[in-house]
Amino acid sequence: MSPKPDQSSDQIIELTSLIETAKILNSSLDYKFILNHIMLASMGKLGVSKSAAVVDPKLFSAKESGFIKIAKGISLDDAILSQLFSLDLEGSIEAAAVHDSIGMKLVDAGANRIFAVRTSQHLLGYLFVGKKLLPGPQPSEGGQLIPTEIEFVSTLCNIAAAAIENASVFQQYKDSNFELQRRVQELQTLFELSKEFNLLIDEARAVRTLEFAVMGQTGARKFAICLLRDSKAKIVVNRLPGIDKSDFSQGSLGQALCSSDQPARLSEFAQKFPAAGQLINIGAEVVIPIPLQGDAHGILVLGERVSRTGYSDSEVNFLSSLCNLAAMAIDNARLFEESLAKQRLEEELSLAHTIQENLLPRKMPEFAGCDVRTFHIPTKQVGGDYFDVIKLGENLLCLAIADVSGKGFPAALLMANLQSAFHALISAGTRLVEICERLNNIVYENTDFDKFITFFAAIYDSRDGTLLYVNAGHNYPFLIKSGGGVVRLDKGGLMLGVLTDVKYETGEEKIGDGDALYLFTDGVNEALNSKAEQFTEEKLEKVLTMNSTKTAAEILETVNNEIASFVDGAAQSDDITQLCVKFS
Repeated sequence: MSPKPDQSSDQIIELTSLIETAKILNSSLDYKFILNHIMLASMGKLGVSKSAAVVDPKLFSAKESGFIKIAKGISLDDAILSQLFSLDLEGSIEAAAVHDSIGMKLVDAGANRIFAVRTSQHLLGYLFVGKKLLPGPQPSEGGQLIPTEIEFVSTLCNIAAAAIENASVFQQYKDSNFELQRRVQELQTLFELSKEFNLLIDEARAVRTLEFAVMGQTGARKFAICLLRDSKAKIVVNRLPGIDKSDFSQGSLGQALCSSDQPARLSEFAQKFPAAGQLINIGAEVVIPIPLQGDAHGILVLGERVSRTGYSDSEVNFLSSLCNLAAMAIDNARLFEESLAKQRLEEELSLAHTIQENLLPRKMPEFAGCDVRTFHIPTKQVGGDYFDVIKLGENLLCLAIADVSGKGFPAALLMANLQSAFHALISAGTRLVEICERLNNIVYENTDFDKFITFFAAIYDSRDGTLLYVNAGHNYPFLIKSGGGVVRLDKGGLMLGVLTDVKYETGEEKIGDGDALYLFTDGVNEALNSKAEQFTEEKLEKVLTMNSTKTAAEILETVNNEIASFVDGAAQSDDITQLCVKFS
């Protein structure tokens, strides 16, 4: 039996309406427009005053919180919707017939029937409609929907499902494209900042560049930059009020955070290190390490932003990359400063070495009856050992040796002052004891308490073969007699510079033909082998007595060979200075 003319006309109208609706919905990629359209279309078709359309927010953006709802007269909270979505309904069902108490809650909210908006595989959302305002033509309908109306709305929901899925795909593509553009922008920013950081050779400017980059790229209003130095966190940029008064800079909290090698949210870090709660209380949210070389580390502490929003994982990763760039710049600046300091020191040492070499005698003076030879090796480029041979006339020869406390440039400067003062005094004919007394006062008054000099000076008179000497705390020289026996020259007094107004005494020895005088500094007897054993004065005396008949040059060569054999290549920590005179 064919349908009545008016029924066929109604069906044609409904079909036309659905076709037009499909065109409209499928041409839109705005899911809220789609929801609003099917809600209004169903309200107009069914004659209901209450309706709501809901979709799952996971279809669109992770940034959405709660369900996406378009509602008129039906109020549904997220708790009810979560339960309803877990049922994964299909088709259409009366609200009161929904499982357990959910149906009653839906009815109370104003819903009379539910339509599932879904594809063949996934539930996308629901359309809720209230009761009809006017009853249908059949008394039994009582405001309920008739089958043709249910079929119409169900078809409408199916059309909407396809449109919503298209909108979801488009939104995901849009989000992906936005994320891609954001990452490209971050890479471009990091590239530009890397060029700027690579040009920096000053630590303060590197820190300042990081400071401005953090503000410009993230809109951070409160933050701090800290560097760990000597096991203590030093705050170099403080835009986070209260951090300087916390345990961060005073106790172990700063050290613990600066030692971290991964970014961390303080809410999570506080679980392992409760003291981090102090930073949370002053508004800190995230900590990002600045990985410097060696034991030095740093950290960026992030607080409130201008937008008052939190920091996303992608932003934290970006700032971590930014901190890595800053770390390299800070390391390069420190290395550059160290290199400059080292270069300056090497230049100073080179100059001091040249000065010192010019102060020491390059050529031994000719003196009848005396064969003088010297040997000097500083352990550093500039040493503190001093020796001198001065011809005071046809019959007088002055010999001197000294060891200045310390090593390097300070010791060389003190040695230069000693040499200058000694030359002035000995050239003026001043007696040895008076020279030592005046040198002692000069050193005492012009140096720190830890500076002193061991000093030995002697004058040989070839007319009567006498040797006058004063030993101011120096290693006792050896006088090896040609007839056998060894004399240690120990008369004198305290080393120079320890006390003021010290009195010294003069020693005297007779020199015979074939005698040898050997002066040395403690680098000889304290030469160490790999077992940290010293060469000792006992071994030195034995070598000297066994080789006393040799020339001065041969004696020094023998001693040096014995020392070299003993130390066997071990590095030495003290200068080695020797002076030998063979009398004839």
